[in-house]
Amino acid sequence: MMNTTTDAKLDTIQILLIIIIPSIIAAMPSIISSIAAWKDRRKRKAESLADESTAAEKVSSAWEKLAGDLQTRIDKMEARQILSDDRQKKSDERQQKMEAKLDRQGKRIRYLEHGVQTLIEQVTSMGATPNFILEEEKGE
Repeated sequence: MMNTTTDAKLDTIQILLIIIIPSIIAAMPSIISSIAAWKDRRKRKAESLADESTAAEKVSSAWEKLAGDLQTRIDKMEARQILSDDRQKKSDERQQKMEAKLDRQGKRIRYLEHGVQTLIEQVTSMGATPNFILEEEKGE
């Protein structure tokens, strides 16, 4: 009996192997293609992440370059503004000096006009006629 049971078990194992082995063999291409597809998805995802990373680096690099260019322009504009401010300051100082000089000259002219007028009055008071007569400026 033992042989029969053992034989039955072996027959069962053989039948199972006959059914299972071809099933496994038949499923192998599907399993292999699934594994290949999974690896391909992982590869594409890694490439996509690498592409995104590269794109992000390019964008970041472009922004850094733009910021650097803008900073350079700002620095140049600030330098020009400083030069312009210095020129304006010097121009204002020259204008103040000119105005002060004109004011002094105007006072001197009025003083000299007064002196000439006084001399004319003195010559006239002595009974003489002066050769020079001070003409009043029109509009004053």
